[in-house]
Amino acid sequence: LGKKWDVVFRQSHLPYYDIFADNDEEKVKIMEELIRRSIIASAELGVEWTVTHPGTVYSAGPDMNISLEHNLEYYSKHIRTARECGIGIALENDFEYRSAPYQRIFCANVHELVELVDSFNDPKHVGVCYDFGHGNLGGPFHRQNLNIIGSAIHVQDNHGMSDEHLLPFHGNINWQEAMEGLADIDYDGDLTYEIQEFGRYFPNDQKHLVVEYSLKVGKVLVDMFEKAKAGKGK
Repeated sequence: LGKKWDVVFRQSHLPYYDIFADNDEEKVKIMEELIRRSIIASAELGVEWTVTHPGTVYSAGPDMNISLEHNLEYYSKHIRTARECGIGIALENDFEYRSAPYQRIFCANVHELVELVDSFNDPKHVGVCYDFGHGNLGGPFHRQNLNIIGSAIHVQDNHGMSDEHLLPFHGNINWQEAMEGLADIDYDGDLTYEIQEFGRYFPNDQKHLVVEYSLKVGKVLVDMFEKAKAGKGK
């Protein structure tokens, strides 16, 4: 279908689950095989980066060093598969839920994410995906965050309370600031939408309206980015 409609696949998202929980053995077996196959399939589609989430060892409480060690050990096998397939794995910034039990989440702090990614010492195959929606749930410091990490991105909006996955300008993210942040780091990648909740309930024969609208919104973002980049040289 991609070849038929001249579509290029640059990014994908791996299946994920709570990797450090006390999971059923059969569930782990199934999920790990799905993840392995998804890495291989993504590479076959020509995807450059496949995205996933770091895990948190909740039993360790606020000690994020334990989560760092477990993530390094766990993801090493998937990164090995990605390396063999010629594809990269990008780890997302996470967020902490604004409801009980208010647990610390590993990589909700972008400095933790940078430390994790740098620890693999393989920038060709291990990178960062900055999720604007997740960043907004930890405080709208997108410009500062991007200057710390700078990599692939997920473009989605929310109102700062839950991970809503809305089209930009339908939450409270300051997209002007966000595009200026991308201009700051000379970002040259895609604006990858992750907006599955926007238009989810449109009838199938009207989904094209969501696509057309999202394209127009995307052009507004690109225009903001280009103006911010042009202003850097003044």
